[in-house]
Amino acid sequence: MSASTKPLSHLFFGEILDVDNHIRKWRSKPTYKIMASKMKQKCDDYWGKLEKINDFMYFAVLLDPTKKCHLLAHGFRKIVSYGITKEKTMSNKELESKIEDMIEEVKTKMGELFDTYKERFDFLTSNLGMGEHKESEDTSPNHGDNDFLNDYYNVDATSSYETETELDRYLKEPKVELRKGQSLDIL
Repeated sequence: MSASTKPLSHLFFGEILDVDNHIRKWRSKPTYKIMASKMKQKCDDYWGKLEKINDFMYFAVLLDPTKKCHLLAHGFRKIVSYGITKEKTMSNKELESKIEDMIEEVKTKMGELFDTYKERFDFLTSNLGMGEHKESEDTSPNHGDNDFLNDYYNVDATSSYETETELDRYLKEPKVELRKGQSLDIL
């Protein structure tokens, strides 16, 4: 899968799982069994271990507003339940817990990448407006002579401690639902 005019990496995860699905079906047919077994072995060399798949493929799925965590959860569920990875047999509760852990790991790694970019490039956005001095609006309430409350509202308004990143907020938003035949230009 490649294209020079539009991104396709967000489709990659689903395509790999679809290939695995077809190979598994072909292995059950005597006519294709030998060929499909060789294909499965070759496929497993590249995609058979989750830790071998580049994290950026997972990130691309998370950033697709029509898929987000939903496709990752579905894919991870298939990967574990079909025995694509070498996980032991699990109950539904264990499986869902495992999938939740896997998604959290991907989100954590993406958050680390997000923070690295923010740290490296945040100064660019703050320096873009150089030469333009804009008076900031003070939206914090004024408590007259109460220095403690004035300090509290000023510190709280300018605090660099964020409980939620932009990435967290994006991932919590509902995924974009497309009707059959409808497409989304991600750019």
